[in-house]
Amino acid sequence: MEGMSLPPTKADIRPMGLTILDAYNVVVKDFAVIQPSFWAHLAAQSENVYYHNMYVNATNENPEIVSTSEMM
Repeated sequence: MEGMSLPPTKADIRPMGLTILDAYNVVVKDFAVIQPSFWAHLAAQSENVYYHNMYVNATNENPEIVSTSEMM
């Protein structure tokens, strides 16, 4: 199985609200992500990225789903 990969699932191809890649001296201000489909944002291979007043809310509203942190 080594070296083999599975086809992408829906979780693998969900869009991300904000991606910063190979960037320098970035300022993100007054940005909100409500109920992101999977991840809210990503800063990769970047330097000096500053977030000011960023809000992310991914609250579980389904009582049938319990997170692992709630089980501990």
